Amino acid sequence: MEDQINTKEQVESEGRTESAEPERKDRKWRKKWLTNGKALLVYWLVFAISLLYWELLVKGVTGGFSGGGSFFFLCFIPAEALFLSMLVGWFPERANRFLTPVVLGVVSVYYIIQVGYHKAFGSLFSVSLLGMGNAAMTDFGWTMKTIVKDTLGACLLILIPVAVLFLLGILRRIPCRRYSVLSHLCIPVLAVILWFMGVGILRLGGAGRGSAYDAYSNSLSDTDTTANKLGASTTTILEINSYFFGIGGGKSRDTLSQGVRDALTVSESGDWNIMLGGKEEPDASLVTGTKEDSTEESATPSEEVSTVPERRIFEEIDFATLKRLSDDAVIQNLCDYFSTIEGSSTNEYTGLMEGYNLIYICAESFWTYAINEVATPTLYKMANGGIVLDNYYNSFKNTTTNGEFAFLTSLWPDVSRDAMMGKDVGSFPQSASKYMPYGLGNITEALGYKTYGYHNFKGSYYRREDSLANLGLECKFMGSGMSFTTSWPSSDLEMMEQSVDDYIHEDRFITYYMTFSGHGPYNNDNAICSKNYDRAVELTQGMGLNDQAICYLACNMELDKAMEYLLMRLEEAGKLENTLIVIAGDHYPYYVSGKTRKSLAGHTVDTDFEMYKSSCILYNAGIREPLHSDTYCCNVDILPTVLNLLDIPYDSRLIAGKDIFAEGLHKAVLYNKSFLTDTVKYNALTGEREWLIDVSGYTEEQKDAYIEAISERIGLEYAASLNMMDCDFYRFVWENSGLIPETE
Repeated sequence: MEDQINTKEQVESEGRTESAEPERKDRKWRKKWLTNGKALLVYWLVFAISLLYWELLVKGVTGGFSGGGSFFFLCFIPAEALFLSMLVGWFPERANRFLTPVVLGVVSVYYIIQVGYHKAFGSLFSVSLLGMGNAAMTDFGWTMKTIVKDTLGACLLILIPVAVLFLLGILRRIPCRRYSVLSHLCIPVLAVILWFMGVGILRLGGAGRGSAYDAYSNSLSDTDTTANKLGASTTTILEINSYFFGIGGGKSRDTLSQGVRDALTVSESGDWNIMLGGKEEPDASLVTGTKEDSTEESATPSEEVSTVPERRIFEEIDFATLKRLSDDAVIQNLCDYFSTIEGSSTNEYTGLMEGYNLIYICAESFWTYAINEVATPTLYKMANGGIVLDNYYNSFKNTTTNGEFAFLTSLWPDVSRDAMMGKDVGSFPQSASKYMPYGLGNITEALGYKTYGYHNFKGSYYRREDSLANLGLECKFMGSGMSFTTSWPSSDLEMMEQSVDDYIHEDRFITYYMTFSGHGPYNNDNAICSKNYDRAVELTQGMGLNDQAICYLACNMELDKAMEYLLMRLEEAGKLENTLIVIAGDHYPYYVSGKTRKSLAGHTVDTDFEMYKSSCILYNAGIREPLHSDTYCCNVDILPTVLNLLDIPYDSRLIAGKDIFAEGLHKAVLYNKSFLTDTVKYNALTGEREWLIDVSGYTEEQKDAYIEAISERIGLEYAASLNMMDCDFYRFVWENSGLIPETE
């Protein structure tokens, strides 16, 4: 009996043991995952808090809180922090206490680079510029002293999370435990889920033009615009995905084909009625795009040249036929697009300077406030004589090759996130391998012009030795036909003195200069500034300018000397009155600080629009009274304006710019797709619009349609420019239209 009882108790005990085993395993499993979860949570919090701190800091340092800056970067910090957490927690706690701050330190270096790059170039770093790293360090290395000095405080602030984590690790106040390999392997999946949850939040916030989601999904969005909406780290991730893996790229082609399907809503003939919802009798000022209170009369040319307007197109080009000749979808879309463009026509200014020589100058960091009656008197005389563009805007805030490309070709450069994927840095260097019939040399070859190009720096930089030659120019550069007493920056006057004799005695010539003396930083470490500084201080006494403003003028005094020498030589040769001199900047002088802008302008300069308002000189000594134009225009509009003045044939449909004297829609467009017309000032970052005329007679829907129509047009012009370079469209059109000369 006792044996039976013992046996029964044993069975019951064994049963309880067996049933408890799964429970113990379950508790052990839960404890293990709870331990892993706690360890992972600590790492995630460290990286999330650090990323949040850095993004806010970079926004503050780079001005990201102004101009439509948003906090949508918060949507992606959870995913980014989780991904970084995968890099740590592999080792015992002692090793992790060392590894975690190291990983955090590496990430902090990324933000330090962004701050330093923004200080040096006025923009956040784009992945597409990786190929320029060696050249930048070699040629901009001398500026590092200034950059380090100016960004030291911000860099120390960036390092605070790293220092705090090291300290907490040493004091053992923060656990840095190991967590399982399986947990590490699960993190990428969770990070992707969190990332797309962030994308979903963006969509909930709005998916229209200018929204954070638009910046995320549209590969045409530039680095600064994307970072303004989504933060620096998210922007870099998007650019890496597009640049190296092709993820999220190619939107330029989609935009172009979609725009063609939707049809062009902005008429070249100025049919604003279409854009404003078909109002039967629109206000006259809105139709013409003029201000009601404008009292200034438009300038008239000194003589009547053209009578009956003629479309500036090549009749040989038939886009319907060309489309049938190609199976390439990009070429077909371009043919569809250009078939919708009416093109501009000749006007009363056509041929005003027919047969004149042309000196075409892209001036480094040239801005309105480089023109000073006392310090730069020659530039002042030229800017206030000839043809004066009262509403000229420089589209770009940095990167010489972008503004130079737009100025020389009347096409928009690629500033998108997949810009120059796997190619040269910049649309201009890329153009060296494309057929460019509208190059200054190529377009005037048949007219008997001799064509020349000069730059007072190395021809290899941005591959100008190839791209300028491809435009039909016979070129000289530093170390290749010219030598200089300083190397960075070098003297514009010395360049002029070594080049004028090459062409001054030609019957007809076209000469291009890319100047260099105006390059920053603007301090006495700058060779040109140091050369002219004492004289600049003397001339600007009593103007209340700060030291950087004086240094900026000192650099531009060298350009002024070059222009004084050029005018003197032209006059001596009897060529001054039959030569048109054009001067425009490549970009805003990004080394100039906000305080210096205020010092030069005498007031706080608006960074959304006013900062980009600049001067483009169209000087001819034969024009006795200045001809003022209040047309809104920008870099891409200068080439067609000059071609019209010289009456050089071109097809106005195949460029992005427009002759400023032509009828129809005119606009000044900034790199971020903000724009100004006679009717409105539209900020693409914020969606804000300032109407320049009375629009009280229109509904909000009609005004929105107006903004959307012009924004769509700008997007199409950008997309077309990018795709034209991508598929060598000019070559296709010229070869299949019988326009390539037999000599080529």
